[in-house]
Amino acid sequence: MAGTSLALVSLAGTMPNALNNTTTPEAAKVTTERRRQREPRFPLAIHIEVSGIDGSGQPFYENTVTSNVSRSGCRFKLSRQLDKDSIVAIRVLRTLAGKAVEPCLVMFQVMYTQMEKEGWAVGAWTLQSDVTWCSDIPDDPKPEGAE
Repeated sequence: MAGTSLALVSLAGTMPNALNNTTTPEAAKVTTERRRQREPRFPLAIHIEVSGIDGSGQPFYENTVTSNVSRSGCRFKLSRQLDKDSIVAIRVLRTLAGKAVEPCLVMFQVMYTQMEKEGWAVGAWTLQSDVTWCSDIPDDPKPEGAE
């Protein structure tokens, strides 16, 4: 956890508005546009590590698997509740083929949380549009629900 905590601290200097949960007009516009746009989602189980501050104010990191992904976001389950609009760091642990990947933390904003039988479902959007957060998303895949 020490490495993850250091990464969060080091990113605080480069992304103060996102990490302090304040929103500039430009960021609000991007967030609103993203909420309106519905990107194709793909049912891919990608192993990730999620770290941040949970709903009770405690730092955490947890390994989990995505249930669906898009170019700008993902859905996954956690054992703890997160607050909507909170910021988390996500790191892909390995590819779908099982290959290890170079460590790369990408900052995400929690768009929703939903209590489920076994934990919390979380939907999150990347705050770093210039970063490809996951190389496993196909170029021409069949989205979730497509025939």
